[in-house]
Amino acid sequence: MTEYGPMVPASMLEAREMEFRLEHAKAQMQLVRYREELERHGITPPDASAEELLHMWRQCRTVISTASDFVAHLGTFKEMLA
Repeated sequence: MTEYGPMVPASMLEAREMEFRLEHAKAQMQLVRYREELERHGITPPDASAEELLHMWRQCRTVISTASDFVAHLGTFKEMLA
C-alpha cells in the first residue's frame, strides 16, 4: 500500500490496457470504414487541421468545466433561490 491507497495488481492493469487497445483499434477501423463509404459516395471527408481540433477540444473542455461547476453548486443556488 502506498500513500495514495492500495496498488492495482499488474495483471489487472495489463488487462485494462489490452481492453483499451482493442477498443481503440476497433474505433480506428470503424473510422476507416466510414471514410471509405463517404468517398465511395463521392463525399470528401471533412478533415480538420490540428489547430482546428485543438480549438474544438478547448471549447468542449470549457463547456464541460462550466457544466461541472454549475452542477457542483446547484444545491447552493437552490438554497439562494429559496
